[in-house]
Amino acid sequence: MRGYILIFLLLLGTTYAHSQYSFKRITTLVNNLEISVTDTTYIDDEQPEIFELETPIVQYTVNDNATFNIVSSKRNFSDNKSYSIFQKIYKRGNVSDFLHMSKSKNPAIRVYGFWALVKNNKLNIAESVLRTEKNISEKVYWNSLGCEIYPITSDELMSDLINRFKEYGS
Repeated sequence: MRGYILIFLLLLGTTYAHSQYSFKRITTLVNNLEISVTDTTYIDDEQPEIFELETPIVQYTVNDNATFNIVSSKRNFSDNKSYSIFQKIYKRGNVSDFLHMSKSKNPAIRVYGFWALVKNNKLNIAESVLRTEKNISEKVYWNSLGCEIYPITSDELMSDLINRFKEYGS
């Protein structure tokens, strides 16, 4: 009986240690993603003429998997750092990780957290996140296939991502 109790305690301890390692690993990946999606610029794209600003504006970019028009036959091909980090997060993370991301101050991280929920087929939870996002929506720059990087509100991008998943399955 003692042997069974000892094995149970060892398994419980190992499971806890693994979950803590996973949480720390996802947190590190999210921090790396936040660095790669946050940039500053001295140009205001909402002004009719281009001129340099005295203080920078913070910009947040959300990248799709292929942003430089590079074609590959690999199933999970990505040619940019941000999306490659995101792939690791949505494959290794869990719902609580994605929900934590969806509450970030950084709107790009919120979009990536939402997108991870969608890619993991957690559509009911994703729709709940989308309802919340509609109240706090901020501008992000959507970069899909590198053709045009354009500003879009985070809730509009989330709506587009979930509709695309429902229509095409990815």
